[in-house]
Amino acid sequence: MFKDFKEIESAIGEAIQKLWPEQPSKVDFRPMLSRGFDQVCSECCIRLAEALHQSPVQIVKLILAELPEQVAAKLKLENGFLNLSISNDQMLDLKVKITEILSPEISSALIVIAAPDPSCFGWSYIRLVSLALVQRDLLVQLGIATKLQIFDQDYSALSSAVVLQRALELVLEDKRVLKADLALQVLSRSGENYDQIYVWADGPIFSSEELHHLPEKQRAKIVLRYPNHRLLYPHDMMLDLKELRLWDTAQLKSLILTLSLPLPGYEIDPRMAILAESFNPVWLFESTLQRLERSGRVTLPRSLVAPLRFLPHFVALAALKGEVVELFSIIIEVLRAINQQLNNPNGLSSMQTDQGGLSRFLNDSIGPILATSTLPKG
Repeated sequence: MFKDFKEIESAIGEAIQKLWPEQPSKVDFRPMLSRGFDQVCSECCIRLAEALHQSPVQIVKLILAELPEQVAAKLKLENGFLNLSISNDQMLDLKVKITEILSPEISSALIVIAAPDPSCFGWSYIRLVSLALVQRDLLVQLGIATKLQIFDQDYSALSSAVVLQRALELVLEDKRVLKADLALQVLSRSGENYDQIYVWADGPIFSSEELHHLPEKQRAKIVLRYPNHRLLYPHDMMLDLKELRLWDTAQLKSLILTLSLPLPGYEIDPRMAILAESFNPVWLFESTLQRLERSGRVTLPRSLVAPLRFLPHFVALAALKGEVVELFSIIIEVLRAINQQLNNPNGLSSMQTDQGGLSRFLNDSIGPILATSTLPKG
């Protein structure tokens, strides 16, 4: 009984359907970064708690009571998430299942980025735009027709570097738009023929009442992306924004990727994007490949095996759900772990691999994310 994750998810979904027939019962498990990938989690209890105005603890107790004992024993609630422990042997099966679930179910998307406003300006705004641009490029790589707007201006035909230049000029020209106007813009587009509409802003643009009165079909297609405020603020950077006017396309592309790192605003220095250091994702990736070319067989630590297996999952989440920072957490973790192992090849390990095979894997999985955009340049 319950040989794979689909069966466990189905059992939990059936319990939800029985307890709350009016609520969505689909359950998806995903890897947990904080647990080193030995657990997967689902946000189904958080979703139900919000809809039913109950605590996740009450929700999970009712769900567990409906499940077979051997399944319930593997589940635990932590910080609102329903967690499931997995064994190393199950990881490969989970990867296959995850890639099936996250294969693109949409063919068209619209990304709407908020215009600068009184609460999101300067470098904070440039970082917000950068995160949205990474998502746009990933959606395009998945073959999804994607339209990009800053407020009501269409920038779909422009490369990410050029869009960033346009965003910079909006900031320098002090052109600001209130969130209420952005909400009207999104609502006007929600009835159009897009499978998904992603909205990037520094905070809520809709009141709960506005969302409640949206038709279900329109509400379901809107994905609201509000980056953690630690990423956006404070941004007391030493580099004057006007200096970006002197940066070339490759430097701006590198800046977009650097601003996608999981670092709080006060730790980000934009000049990292043009320096040979580990906080420059492009440099770290290229230097790692060069080191691999000079090495022989590479011994990977156990802690690195699972992130490598799960990497396609996080690429899909970054594209389809806008979880860009989470993806870059994995990329940096993987690249630094490989370099650490190259520095200490006699350390504890669990798997040997041909350096050529590892280089090809990194090129295929990480290379397209960090490559210069192939979209038109202007």
